[in-house]
This record gives sequence, C-alpha cells and structure tokens, in this order.
Amino acid sequence: GDAGDELFGGYDHYRKTQRLWNAMGWIPEACRGRLARHLKIVSSAGLKWGRAGGLAREHLMTPLDRLLQRWRIATARPYIPPGARLLDVGCADGALFKQLAGRIRQGVGIDAGLRRASRKHNIRFLPGKFPDGLPHLGTFDVITLLALLEHIPQKGLKRVAQRCADLLKPGGWLVITVPSPHA
Repeated sequence: GDAGDELFGGYDHYRKTQRLWNAMGWIPEACRGRLARHLKIVSSAGLKWGRAGGLAREHLMTPLDRLLQRWRIATARPYIPPGARLLDVGCADGALFKQLAGRIRQGVGIDAGLRRASRKHNIRFLPGKFPDGLPHLGTFDVITLLALLEHIPQKGLKRVAQRCADLLKPGGWLVITVPSPHA
C-alpha cells in the first residue's frame, strides 16, 4: 500500500531508472554515450500523484507538490554550476529559476502551460512544447527535465533525447527526475 512506500526512491531506484532508460532504446545511438556520461536521473518512487498528467500551476499545487518541487530542485542544484546557462524544460512557475537567482548566468524556461513569452532579468520564459516549440537559442551547460519525462509520449522520446544531445554543451549535464523508476 501507499503508507509503506518510501517518500523518495533511493540509489536502487536510480539505477533501475537508468537501466530502464537504456533498455528503452530511445536514446539515439549517435548521442547515447555523450548523454550517458552526463546524465543524472533521480526517482521519487512510491509517490502517488493527485492529478493525471499536466503540469502543476501555482494555484493547483498542494503542500506535497511544493515539497516535491523543492526536493527535485535541491537534487538538481549540485549539477548546476555557478555561471551556468540553463534550460528548464517544463519550467511551470519558474521555481527552479527563483531558487537559483544570482547563481546562473542565463536561463531559458519552456512550458506548454505558459500563455505568453516573457523575460525577467536574465531568464527568458517561452510558451510551447519541447522540443518542437523551442527556437534555436544556442547550447546550454545544463538541461533539466524535472518530473516531466513521464508526460512525454513514447513516440516523442527519441526526438527529446536527440534535441537534448544537440543543445547540451560538451561536459554539460542533463538532469532528469521521475516519480517512478518505471516512468
């Protein structure tokens, strides 16, 4: 039952998720080695989500949603070096950028739920779905997909992986969190 589930998956869930990613074969061979060296997948297995699909918005987020969001950001933070150029796919309300204020050089957030493009200081927010909705904006030191991978249809995973490989600078990080090792 839910009561006995761990709040966050441990190292075993991380390894299972990484194996799942590789077994799924949706990372194109041309970028598999490059992404695998710079990939961090974290699982928050055992959690049951209150709504099916979609991205949470400020007015829809429960205290548990906020807790999980803070955990995901804290998990991603060590892979986002000071002065980094960051792409946050599924940026929602921009919480990652709020917590990294002053730490990153530049940020781009894309989210299908945004109504219009906007800019706040060194952060640019774009409405749209990744990868097709992101215009050419150069490469990034870090790309994050926090609690987003499970929302991408199976047929779109190869395009997402290829676009991430194309947008990631050599030595950069692709940081992914998933709610389950079977996402």
